[in-house]
Amino acid sequence: MAKFDEAFEKVVFHEGGYVNDPDDKGGETYMGISRRAHPNALIWQHVDKITKQFSSESKITTELKKNKELTSLVKKIYKSDYWNPFDLTKEKSQRLANQIFDNAVNMGVAKTKEMFNRVKNEMAS
Repeated sequence: MAKFDEAFEKVVFHEGGYVNDPDDKGGETYMGISRRAHPNALIWQHVDKITKQFSSESKITTELKKNKELTSLVKKIYKSDYWNPFDLTKEKSQRLANQIFDNAVNMGVAKTKEMFNRVKNEMAS
């Protein structure tokens, strides 16, 4: 059975820390979670508190990563919004679960489901 924590660590490693790039259409993000996609997420209370204290994105990231409650909230978003829609805990292959999860994070759940179903149908025929 696939393990969410393992997939989460791989995704978050690539998603990074705090970014607020005005040229990024995703807008302000922390650990890959964008404020635009999750405007009411509790993580923003923590992020806002730290961004008021520091101006450097690297310093903000350092401070935010110290907050275990914040990391827990981020994990909950990833699990509920990107892992659970595919019921990946039941997937026998960790590698496949990791790939589906990563695709869902980067392409969105709907596009990933469409792609995954297309692949399954092609393999079945």
